[in-house]
Amino acid sequence: MKTKNLQKIYESNKTTIYKGKYDSFTNDVIIKVLNAEYPSEEQITRFYNEYDFTKDIEIYGVRKVLKKEKKDGKNILILEYFEGEKISNYLSSKKNT
Repeated sequence: MKTKNLQKIYESNKTTIYKGKYDSFTNDVIIKVLNAEYPSEEQITRFYNEYDFTKDIEIYGVRKVLKKEKKDGKNILILEYFEGEKISNYLSSKKNT
């Protein structure tokens, strides 16, 4: 996987999410990596369901899923990157108004 300027922006026990350059994409992208070293078939299916269920959605403010693949033994999703606000911050600000 050819990456450049990676910044880890989130990590859980299931996935790690980075922002940066990836392969042939000219703009920054989100790179979502399945963490399990040896994921089960069920874990892989769940992970790639995100791609299958959202690849054709065209809604403003919802990240487009650009690509799914396995590189260097890792299952990854490539998503569109754009500046935004955490939904928890947004909902919190709406509560106070």
